[in-house]
Amino acid sequence: MGEVIVYQVNLLAVAKDSSAFQLLDVALVEENIKEVPASYDPKTETAQLSGVYVLAESETQSFRQTLTRDPDKDWFTISDKTQLPYFLGISQPITTTANTAKIAWLPVTSSLTSEITYEIRLSQIADFEPSDDSLYATVVGKTQAELTGLKDSTRYYVLIVAVDKQGNRSLERVYHHFETLAPPKVAGFTSKPAPGKVINFYSSFVDMPGVGQFLKVAETGEGPLMVDFVEITGDHAGDFKMISPAFPFTIEEGGKEKTIKVQCFASDTGLRTANLQLSSNDPLLPKVNYTLECNGVPFDTTAPSYDLITVPKYGSTPAPGSTLLLSEVGNVSTVFSQTITIAEEGDANLTITSYSFAGTHANYFSVLSPAFPFTIADGGDAQTITVQCSPSSTDLRTAQLTISSNDPAISFVEYSLECSLMPAPSFLGISQPITTTVNTAKITWLPATSSFTSEITYEIHLSQLADFEPSNDTLYATVVDETQVELTGLNDSTLYYVLIVAVDKQGNRSLERVHHHFETLAPPKVAGFSSNPAPGEIVIFDDSFVGMPGAEQVIKVAETGEMPLTVDFVELTGEQVSDFKIISQALPFTIEDGGNENTITIQCFASDTGLRTANLQLSSNDPLLPKVNYTLKCNGLAPKVAGFSSNPTPGETVIFDDSFVGMPGAEQLLKVAETGEISLTVDFVELTGTQASDFQIISPALPFTIEDGGNENTIKVQCFASETGLRTANLQLSSNDPLLPKVNYTLECNGLAPKVAGFSSQPVPGEFVIFDNSFVGMPGAEQVIKVAETGEMPLTVDFVEITGTQASDFQIISPALPFTIEDGGNENTITVQCFASETGLRTANLQLSSNDPLLPKVNYTLECNGELLPVPEYGSVPAPGSTLQLMNDVDNP
Repeated sequence: MGEVIVYQVNLLAVAKDSSAFQLLDVALVEENIKEVPASYDPKTETAQLSGVYVLAESETQSFRQTLTRDPDKDWFTISDKTQLPYFLGISQPITTTANTAKIAWLPVTSSLTSEITYEIRLSQIADFEPSDDSLYATVVGKTQAELTGLKDSTRYYVLIVAVDKQGNRSLERVYHHFETLAPPKVAGFTSKPAPGKVINFYSSFVDMPGVGQFLKVAETGEGPLMVDFVEITGDHAGDFKMISPAFPFTIEEGGKEKTIKVQCFASDTGLRTANLQLSSNDPLLPKVNYTLECNGVPFDTTAPSYDLITVPKYGSTPAPGSTLLLSEVGNVSTVFSQTITIAEEGDANLTITSYSFAGTHANYFSVLSPAFPFTIADGGDAQTITVQCSPSSTDLRTAQLTISSNDPAISFVEYSLECSLMPAPSFLGISQPITTTVNTAKITWLPATSSFTSEITYEIHLSQLADFEPSNDTLYATVVDETQVELTGLNDSTLYYVLIVAVDKQGNRSLERVHHHFETLAPPKVAGFSSNPAPGEIVIFDDSFVGMPGAEQVIKVAETGEMPLTVDFVELTGEQVSDFKIISQALPFTIEDGGNENTITIQCFASDTGLRTANLQLSSNDPLLPKVNYTLKCNGLAPKVAGFSSNPTPGETVIFDDSFVGMPGAEQLLKVAETGEISLTVDFVELTGTQASDFQIISPALPFTIEDGGNENTIKVQCFASETGLRTANLQLSSNDPLLPKVNYTLECNGLAPKVAGFSSQPVPGEFVIFDNSFVGMPGAEQVIKVAETGEMPLTVDFVEITGTQASDFQIISPALPFTIEDGGNENTITVQCFASETGLRTANLQLSSNDPLLPKVNYTLECNGELLPVPEYGSVPAPGSTLQLMNDVDNP
């Protein structure tokens, strides 16, 4: 879009039916306008209005009008008027399901037609702009709609736009939002044996409590599982009874499985069958069925002794419910297995009928032996089952192994299986820097870790190629259970790369490929040290003043061998060791082979008069001169000192002229001279005393130095009296004059009350300033406030604010504020003008400020009466519309 220029138009209705308006004013709106309910085009002199209004009957309507200027009457009349649909909004809460929403709204009012189309617009973005993409549906003549096909758990924003037959669209943009529901969570039912399977109770004596069997139920969904007993049906339904638990029961989501016990009570010999039905809240398994089978056998009461029923009993190592841990080595694809030893621990043959794997990784497990089914005779040898885990890149695989048997007390048992990837040996790396000679290298490493054995073989591979692959050609040596090796017979001055591979007894090789490099040494070249003065000679300094930096001397060092020479400081020794200092050339330093000589600068700092001596020792990498020594000698002389003098002299009182309170006051000078034999340094120490803050050093910057024989320097001090009366403080300076290290001066200044400005005005502060009547919307009457200076200082007056409900109806038009009237100067006039925005009394408060301490703020009440601009009205005698009779005089035609 291009630039939008917006004007604000004030119109005055000149007809009772609001069909004509008079233009009062037009103003350019400069701020950013997003929506323009009204606009004015000065080129065509037309105004566009749109909005909402309420009729006398409280009926709400929307409208769009075009007003055109009538040049003859100089007002605006409505040239085009459209009544827009007005949408009252959604009337009831939006109800939702997982993928639907129901919306109801109030019918549109104030439309030109009763046939309204409602555009239902939908988006997942708040405050979206209606477009073709957001149009969900349209309905005609209805005030409700159901939205379908929505996403679950999603927030939507809905906007309804009403459109009449003429295409006029409602202006309202009221967004509503709703959120669809999440899909319901359901329970999952599973059991062992599975639904539809046979539960075998084996043999039971007729008319006696028989074998019990168990049904294990688990929850596998996302909600609590509720299970209930429905019925046991069939020809022999009475031969079976539910023992436990109490029904119905609930297993919480993720809760432990529940065991149902059913018992056979055979009423006759032979096969007894029935159907057990349970119910659950699993929507996929609302009813589950199991076939119950039991063999009734007679109980012989005539026999001399009881023939008890013999039953098998299942036993195993590890025990049922245990976890079997299987492992495999990934880099050689070795399969590992575990065994379960099963024994018959009852009084009858034990038949192992079948096995099954369950779980996410069930396909990774298998049983190698024996073949199923198999039977262990009563009292016979135990049978071993071998379970294996297949190789995989998965770190941990788990499953459940279920083994079924004819043990009437426990028809199936479970074992948890875990198979984890067993890592190859882990080589932790070389632990110390590789040390070399001309043709050897020593390598030390951390011991490898292995899951199998501590007997580790280390292959040392050597090559002159970086990142080489280990092979028979690169194998230099092998060591067993050692963590270091010395490589011999190497070439001098050669770069080698070494790689160590750890191998365990099973042949598993470490995966790390970290190459290290080392370089054998070249046949040794040595550095050569020489100096001037030569090692062992005396270094004599010029005389030096005590307590001051003294004479300097240098030792020039040169490299005379075939290698870079490195020189370092060892120590300064002797009774006067503190009287000497190396002041240049950071140590250690190195001179490259053939490089320029280097200079060591030493300075004497004599702490006393007379001869000062010390011994300087340096070190070098010259094998013939690993340590070199020099004797240092310096003669200490009594020092020259600086001398301090001043005017006024130290200890005197410095008296200032009187100073006005709160203003920069009188100044005084301290003239300082150097009277000794060396430069004088002077510094500020402190200003002390109750009125210390009333004094300030103005110049010069401190510290300063006067050279020996130089010109005196002047210290300028100024008084800033904070109160009337005597103001005192103590000024302390420091100097390097040993006789006057600290000097003091008493400062005195008399504070006088300051002169102030005085404010007066006509009218006086607090009075009313009354303006003549002014026409509304036009520059009106003016009034003046005359201001005079009545004190002893210049008066400064500034504008503070005009406040009040009609503050914008008044304006200061002259002079520019702030202004200043010099002490004794002419009065100044402030002109204020009324700009009445409405009829009636217009009031405001004008506040000025001044530097008169008694009148820092002054106020005036402004009053102006607003009147309408008179409109000319036509009148005549006779009245308009009368008939004028003209008669001829027959005597004077």
